[in-house]
Amino acid sequence: MRVGRPARIVVENVGLLEHDLKVVGVPSRDVRVSGTAHGHAGDVAAHAMPGTQEWVEFTPIEKGTYDFECTIADHKDVGMRGKLIVE
Repeated sequence: MRVGRPARIVVENVGLLEHDLKVVGVPSRDVRVSGTAHGHAGDVAAHAMPGTQEWVEFTPIEKGTYDFECTIADHKDVGMRGKLIVE
């Protein structure tokens, strides 16, 4: 992912529970979501119900490494997290 270039993250939920994805603290502009951001309005986040696919588009404006996570219940604690690198 590059600073100043539009990006899209797709959340495909093939499970039986709802999931979301939120990128924590990434400075960005032009944030758009296909469905809902599940209470994260304005954040780089998307929410997918079971059997659906949703996306979030944004343009990162600062280099860095940012955490992403599922914010549903204890999903982050069982491993639904990672790092997003903006170069």
